[in-house]
Amino acid sequence: MTRVVLIVCAVVLLPCLASAKRAAPAKVEPVIYQGVQFVAPNDDGRRGYIEARDDRTNKKLWELTVFTNHIDPKLEEDIQWVFIEKLSARDGTLMVTSERGKTYQIDLKTKAVTQSDPAGSPTPDAAAQLHDIPEAVERAIKKGPLVKEYDVSFHSWRVYSKDRTTRGVDETTVPRLHGEALLVGKSESASALIYWNGKRYVWLQQGD
Repeated sequence: MTRVVLIVCAVVLLPCLASAKRAAPAKVEPVIYQGVQFVAPNDDGRRGYIEARDDRTNKKLWELTVFTNHIDPKLEEDIQWVFIEKLSARDGTLMVTSERGKTYQIDLKTKAVTQSDPAGSPTPDAAAQLHDIPEAVERAIKKGPLVKEYDVSFHSWRVYSKDRTTRGVDETTVPRLHGEALLVGKSESASALIYWNGKRYVWLQQGD
């Protein structure tokens, strides 16, 4: 039997998913360390890079690519982009955290980049990404009848936690959530948040 790719909940619940897209990344706060300002421009979805600038003159000192993103030409490009989410510095090391939760350390003397991938961090592989969905859904996929007929796709959605902010969401428009929600997106149209309001599933548009 031919296996069917399943985008959990999103396509089943809302056919209008086709009108969604990946929202632009939020601006990352720069970090100043020993007179140098470190900035993540987040203007290139194919790579995450930083710039080092003199904090007094704003002169660019150097640029460094921290990680690159493999782009599958068969898929919408922008939903494969990964940007830098956070910068911090201490003890001669600049820490760079990506939107997928991976952390990279940069030795500020040698500019060597090393990666620390915490247990359970999302990866492009669907099996490794199962941790990023609600536990009940993960059990249903791995142990229930769904596993015989469906595969999981992470190309156009991700979990929006009720306890934290997420890229691409206008927090001022989101009501108090009863549980986790889905942030769905597709190229060249609006993204949206899908959540349970206690009685039904609601589609909350995010951008035009």
